[in-house]
Amino acid sequence: IYPFRLEGTASLIAARQIPPEVPSLLSRYFKALADEDLARIYELISSAVEQNTEPLRAYIAAWTALEMFINKTFSFYEGEWFKEAIKNRGTIERRHLERIREVMKGKYSLEDRFGVVSMMLDEPEADKSYDLFKAIKKERDELIHHGFGNRKDFMTGHILALLRNLLKKHLDRDS
Repeated sequence: IYPFRLEGTASLIAARQIPPEVPSLLSRYFKALADEDLARIYELISSAVEQNTEPLRAYIAAWTALEMFINKTFSFYEGEWFKEAIKNRGTIERRHLERIREVMKGKYSLEDRFGVVSMMLDEPEADKSYDLFKAIKKERDELIHHGFGNRKDFMTGHILALLRNLLKKHLDRDS
């Protein structure tokens, strides 16, 4: 009888040429993130992805990034929506819409703000995104009001997918 033990490691790296448009695309994204003060959101996304051993931290980072994105972009998209809403309207209709806008200033819930941002960025998917956001927010509210307990399963992946989609469309809006 001869003892035989086999040990070893192997790794494989496959590389391909970067398409010519990628460097300018990355440059534009990073510039937009810095110029629009969205860098903290990007950091939180990165933190959420890196926290694979701590699901609660990943969830909190992802939720915070989504909430910050909504709050930072709402004013811009609410303004864009308003421009569309008053187009081709009579004077009295425009005045009425302007009054509604004035009264609502600062009174939109997070859900309302998300609805406007989502609608302006991805109208075909806005209803689906809104329903997902409501489910995510419901989970967040339950966790805040009833505690986390020993729970290890959160909607972090859904939050990140939703946020990445909206962030990409936000950065691509002028392309």
